[in-house]
Amino acid sequence: MGCLRVSGEYVKAPGNFALVWLVARHAPGATAAVVFASLFINVLTLVSPMYMLQVYDRVLPGRSEGTLLMLTIAVCGLLGIMSLLDRARSRILNAVALRVTVEMSRQGFDAAFRRNLRKATNNASTRLSGDVEQVRQFLSGPGVPAFIDLPWSPIFVFAAYLMAPLIGHLTLGACIVLLILTALSELASRKPSQAGSQFGAKAANFAETSLSNAQTISAMGMLPAIRARWWDAFETALAYQMQAAGRAATLSTLSRYIRITVQSLVLGAGAYLAIEQLITPGSMIAGSIILGRGLAPIEQVVGAWRGFVSARGAYGRVAALIAENPPPKTDGVALPAPRGAIALSGVMAAAPDDGRIIVKIGDLNIPAGTSVGIVGPSGAGKSTLARLLVGAVPADRGTVRIDGAAMTDWPSEVLGARIGYLPQEVELFDGTVAENIARFGTLDSDKIVKAAQLAGVHDLILKLPHGYETLIGNAGRALSGGQRQRIALARALYDDPVLIVLDEPNANLDTEGENALIQALRALRQRRATIVLISHRVSMVALMEQMIVMRGGSVEAQGPSEDVIAKLQGRPAPAPAPAQAQASAALPARPASAAAGE
Repeated sequence: MGCLRVSGEYVKAPGNFALVWLVARHAPGATAAVVFASLFINVLTLVSPMYMLQVYDRVLPGRSEGTLLMLTIAVCGLLGIMSLLDRARSRILNAVALRVTVEMSRQGFDAAFRRNLRKATNNASTRLSGDVEQVRQFLSGPGVPAFIDLPWSPIFVFAAYLMAPLIGHLTLGACIVLLILTALSELASRKPSQAGSQFGAKAANFAETSLSNAQTISAMGMLPAIRARWWDAFETALAYQMQAAGRAATLSTLSRYIRITVQSLVLGAGAYLAIEQLITPGSMIAGSIILGRGLAPIEQVVGAWRGFVSARGAYGRVAALIAENPPPKTDGVALPAPRGAIALSGVMAAAPDDGRIIVKIGDLNIPAGTSVGIVGPSGAGKSTLARLLVGAVPADRGTVRIDGAAMTDWPSEVLGARIGYLPQEVELFDGTVAENIARFGTLDSDKIVKAAQLAGVHDLILKLPHGYETLIGNAGRALSGGQRQRIALARALYDDPVLIVLDEPNANLDTEGENALIQALRALRQRRATIVLISHRVSMVALMEQMIVMRGGSVEAQGPSEDVIAKLQGRPAPAPAPAQAQASAALPARPASAAAGE
């Protein structure tokens, strides 16, 4: 089944008719215009054989120059109208192809993004672009007019019967044979085409993954083995594709042979009928032309079938992507600005590949303005929990709430602007330092510099070749690991977010960078932002008010940081010192303006 959302709906249609529905639903008025234009184009195609008929049967026997002149003027005018209609049809089809391409690209990009939230795919965008381009090329190419002209072939069969029943029989028989060849072309090429696409996608995925790790492959001499594995999939895909192409070429050649042969037979049959004085010589010539014009769309469809199959498969992949990753439903009611209170209830998250449970948390509440540190061994589910808290991955079961509203109720653009997130694997994007800090939104110099200063990276940025305007390259490769992490921290702190989740923020930092991080955490606590800090260093997590210990995907211990640290070290929890109590009381309450999301 094909499926593509148009104007808020999901349009479904069976395989071979999916592209027809796609064009019809995107531009119903244009589709009707194309159908009517095709009708008149095919009717006007009969002008040439009728002109030939009149010339041979009336002009030549009567030697009437005036009749010839008038017929020629009329034919030139009618053929001019046919050319204008053909041009208008092509322009409409190109406009529809553009509209379909834009709609598929937008929806497909968003759907691919939502899919990658659950399961990352290396070359998803490249494959999506290729599929959309295949559909666009088919819709704007010569194959679509052939399919549109195909239903009008009975016009030419009827005209052939008007010439003579024998010519009509030959024309009808040739049409039936060519339609059978078209069906055979579909049956013969479907399985190898599908298999070729599957193995081609497998080879492309493996190549993309391998090329992204070229340095590791080169350093350890893995290239021959990697190349051999890629070649196995690519060679299989190539074999299936060549098999499908060979079968399609054979049937295309056979259909062309049948058309040329039958056209010659019609000419011979017409000559016989003319000798027997059953038809005129003009009818003989006109019948041959009518036959050729009537069979031309069928032959063109056979030749374009391979492109149609490719476009149909590409559309099916895009439609499936959109159907499997629909946009979140919103009720249209704008929620107030978030304050940062977190609540998890019966949350479970599983690995996308094998379904293994990574996180399983019954109830977890983090009040707004609280700083929480999370520790635990590797594989405890800390990073997955961080992604759940910021909505980077959806929970497979249970609910994650921000200020009482489910994470899915918040538009990602609204909630994301109030969240700061520093993942364990830092990713920067191709652009300037300023653009990365500003999250590629409107460049506000004051907010950019403020975030950089809060992250302690302002002076480091000024030392770059062009300061904040320094281009960092794809994935930030122009920077060191520590520089990327510190700039990513500034991005997380941009525009004073109310919820800040930091996953191993000191993993690549030197002493200077770690001191800057500690100062930033203290400033965030003063501002009473909700902080979730994940780190293997207990000394770093001890800066937080609360501490959570995770093991096996579940919360093993939770409480004030000093109490949890004492429990981990096997000593009694210390009584709160007066100075510490006074320091805690000295922390200012979160201002109302901040709570309102200013």
